[in-house]
Amino acid sequence: MIKSNLTGAKGDHVAYYRLVIRLIGQYVLYRLLLKQVDPERELYLAVADTTFDGIFSEPIGDLVMRELPMKLLIVDVEAVEVKRWIPPRESRTL
Repeated sequence: MIKSNLTGAKGDHVAYYRLVIRLIGQYVLYRLLLKQVDPERELYLAVADTTFDGIFSEPIGDLVMRELPMKLLIVDVEAVEVKRWIPPRESRTL
C-alpha cells in the first residue's frame, strides 16, 4: 500500500498537484516493479478522503482513474478507518 498525507500542501495548489503527480507516479512504478518480482501481490493506493473528494472529483482525477487501473483505498485519516475500496476501472493504458 502506498500512502501519503497531502493535507499540508492543500493550501498551495501547485505543491498539492505536484505531490499528487508524484504519488501516482510512485504507484505506477511500484506496480510495474511488483509485476516483475511478485506478480501475485496486489497494490493499493491509500488516499485521504479529503484528497479523494478534492483532486479525484476534478476532471484530472477522473482521467487518472479512467486511464490507470488503480486500486484505491479511501481513508478517513482522523477516524483511522477505510471508508471505501474502489476497484480499478477497465483501462487501455497500463
